[in-house]
Amino acid sequence: MSRIMRRVMALTLCLAAPAFAQTSFSGFTYQGELSQDGAPANGVYDLRFELQNLTTPSTNPLPICVDNVQVANGRFTVQLNFANVLNNTFSGGTITLRTSVRTDTGLACANTSGFTVLSPDQTITYTPYAAFSAVATQASSATNATNLNNQPASFYSNAANLTGTIADARLSTNVPRLNAANTYTAAITAPTFTGALNGNATSATNAANLNGQPGSFYLNAGNLNAGTLPVSRGGTNATSIGVAGTVAISNGSSLTYSNLGFPGFYLRYNGGGSTSFSGILASDLPLSEGDVTGTITATRVIGLQNQPIATTAPAAGQVLSFTSNAWRPASLPAPSVSSTSENVRIIRGTVFTSGVVSQGEGFTVTRPATGEYQITYSQPFTGPATVTATVFDTSVPQIATISQANSSTVTIRIWNIAGAAINSDFYFIAIGPR
Repeated sequence: MSRIMRRVMALTLCLAAPAFAQTSFSGFTYQGELSQDGAPANGVYDLRFELQNLTTPSTNPLPICVDNVQVANGRFTVQLNFANVLNNTFSGGTITLRTSVRTDTGLACANTSGFTVLSPDQTITYTPYAAFSAVATQASSATNATNLNNQPASFYSNAANLTGTIADARLSTNVPRLNAANTYTAAITAPTFTGALNGNATSATNAANLNGQPGSFYLNAGNLNAGTLPVSRGGTNATSIGVAGTVAISNGSSLTYSNLGFPGFYLRYNGGGSTSFSGILASDLPLSEGDVTGTITATRVIGLQNQPIATTAPAAGQVLSFTSNAWRPASLPAPSVSSTSENVRIIRGTVFTSGVVSQGEGFTVTRPATGEYQITYSQPFTGPATVTATVFDTSVPQIATISQANSSTVTIRIWNIAGAAINSDFYFIAIGPR
């Protein structure tokens, strides 16, 4: 194989955590430059990397092989992640990175044949922050430390382990203090209170009693003994009720009591005391007077346009007919049709937009132009036929016209509302002499 050498361009360590208390790190980005026969290399290569602690070789991780690395103008970049690296790999001593390379021949990384070790091994040096952590015996801050002063985090989460006195300034404003007036910004619930209260509460959201009475006492309207309930709350806004036989009427702000001595109400006051009420009579409805009788709940029609209706019950199929001076049930006269005998033949059918016959027989259809349908009778009439046609596509306004009707053929044309010829479905009937 041609002579291969490399010159490292950059090496960046990217650790997973800021302290080496973790048992692994995510790896680092390795950028290098590869030459072959004195010229920058180009193509696909396999690269093998070995991380070594020369002081404690037992801590060295397994090698990493990166398959099919693209090298352009001698330069390449790879991501190296030595999984499960022990902490003491970086605890001190000289750490080097050994690189081996082979031209890609299709072999997988599991096959280590053909690799050339590049020399010399590259020494991994400290960055400023890493140098500090390597010599620090006590961390100045530790985000993920498991112990503080030989105590776990749970020790400092338990208030029972704290000593000393908490200053008033560190207390919430909702905690009562003995040396200052207390103002509370949230509701206070005290199921049981022991001690004496000085003064009276000005407000109590969830008090169990008010003036010695529970809340249920004030929800019972029977316990109200003063004031009036306004009309807007369903009350009378009055201090007394009306006399017997009167009805309360609202004027929008108060109730007044009156006898129902005029039509238009559901009860009709007939005079003579509180029991003198009846249903509204038909005569109380001026526009219906003369045509209906009885109370509103049992009204029946007795006339039309002030003409009486006979009491005779009608039979099925009969109608009201006015004779003389009243409306009476009567039967419709039987319909009659007069005609003359005529020897005619009828052809009828349904034609689709395309000119295909949907229903009917005894004719054929052609469509020589848009909107034009020519119908030819299989057996001509003995004289000119009368033809009518109707469009049955009602989605848009359309019209059918008849032209060139004779004993053998007829032409039907379809138009839209703008007067343009269009294709459409239609019915037609042709009647002519046999």
